[in-house]
Amino acid sequence: MEQCSVLIVGAGPVGLITALRLSKAGIAVTVIEKEAALSVQPRAVGFYAAALTALHRAGVLEHMVKEGFVSKGLCWRKPLANDGKGGKRLGDIIASLPSPSETHSPHGVTGTLNLPQSELSKLLYRQLIATGNASVHFNTTLDSIVQYEDHVIASTTSSVDMKTVQYRALFLVGADGGKSTTRKLLGIPLKGHSWPEYILATDVLVETTDTNPDFPTSIIVDPVHYGIITPLQPFEVGKKTLYRCSVGMSISESSSPEKFTAEPFISDILSQMLPGARPLDIEIVKKAPYRIHQLCASTFRRGRCVLVGDAAHLNNVSLSFPSFEN
Repeated sequence: MEQCSVLIVGAGPVGLITALRLSKAGIAVTVIEKEAALSVQPRAVGFYAAALTALHRAGVLEHMVKEGFVSKGLCWRKPLANDGKGGKRLGDIIASLPSPSETHSPHGVTGTLNLPQSELSKLLYRQLIATGNASVHFNTTLDSIVQYEDHVIASTTSSVDMKTVQYRALFLVGADGGKSTTRKLLGIPLKGHSWPEYILATDVLVETTDTNPDFPTSIIVDPVHYGIITPLQPFEVGKKTLYRCSVGMSISESSSPEKFTAEPFISDILSQMLPGARPLDIEIVKKAPYRIHQLCASTFRRGRCVLVGDAAHLNNVSLSFPSFEN
């Protein structure tokens, strides 16, 4: 039987930052992850407000700033309009929200820090291993949880050799996402509402055309294909830049989510969102569909087990409320 002070289920950014904070405090941590490696799916990209403070306290914000892009403001726009040359331009700005020119926060970041979640996970993982006080085991699924007065026993199975390993820990943290096995084993229900519509998230290389440098992040206002377009790296007009483009799908489109992986469908959707000459010259780097939820676990704690992140609550993947360190 393996022993640790805290067993964390899930090697996403929430699980890894929890492990990093604990390991830096001298607490022995073990992280188990059912997947074979860190996720590379196009998930969160923007960090602001309380998230920046939490990342600063974890000692990773400075590294994130070097790898990411600080957006100084965002705006709400109408859908695409004709540019008079056979192509499309960004729609007119309806409203804008500049970032403060200064901050009283010790981290000093005044805008929204854009960095793909997958890159944050890599950074957290490197720093966690460097502490020498933590271990991460991939290809490991959680099978059962038994709680005692002063400890928890968790049984796991390796998907590589089907070997069973038990962990004895003082506490267990469920950071294993919206479909949390931890939450299900603890018998904790989710309460709230899920919408039938999906959001399609893509990372796409496209030429920067008429992006406003003061408001590089655009929220597109549309009754059906609403969405957000934001650069993931410093941009220059006339050059290709990696952007995140997330688009709301209609109910009819959402009835067949399997087509979200088809590039002709994705290209057609992106042509309704991205400015530039037609046909669009783009490279789809990543893509993933997401359901829209407003769900919360009935409790975040049961005995010596706690739920964090999406295991505890599921929110809109675009501009959802930050829950870091709550």
